[in-house]
Amino acid sequence: LFESMIKRDLDTKDTGNLFGPHGGLLDRLDAVFFTIVVGYYVSVALVY
Repeated sequence: LFESMIKRDLDTKDTGNLFGPHGGLLDRLDAVFFTIVVGYYVSVALVY
């Protein structure tokens, strides 16, 4: 989500062309990074 905000501010569609029309590496991993952080805090909250 953070990476998407930066792209909107810079008026850029993709951050690279590594994956062709699917965008760059950050475009592909943006949601994964968010999910990892949320998953970590949920798992910590469930343990304690």
